[in-house]
Amino acid sequence: RRRRRRRPSVHAAKSRAMAAAQVHAAIAALYGADPVAQKNANDFLVAFALTNDAWEVSIALTRSDDPSVQYFGANMLHGKVKSDFASLPATHRASFATAVAARLDDLASRGPASALAARCAALSSDVASG
Repeated sequence: RRRRRRRPSVHAAKSRAMAAAQVHAAIAALYGADPVAQKNANDFLVAFALTNDAWEVSIALTRSDDPSVQYFGANMLHGKVKSDFASLPATHRASFATAVAARLDDLASRGPASALAARCAALSSDVASG
């Protein structure tokens, strides 16, 4: 009896897209001028960083054209690696390392404007392999 591979559900993909949009909005609020919105955004982002969706969303954030969003994504990724890498299933670690390596290559090709994001992603990669 053969096992069928489960494909990620459309619902899960939509959920991650929605989470990414919420994170983008929270980052904008965090850097905005309204102190109440900044606090709410910070609370949301801290809680979101603890979720499983934060793995993929943090990598996606590094694809942004906005350097502050890139940095935030790289920083979130670094935090995930430092605090949650051991809990990442072994079957996902190789694909995660591949995704981080691909982001590093892309960020490095963008030049000095993305140097900080690239350094944060490199640090994440180092922690993951160490």
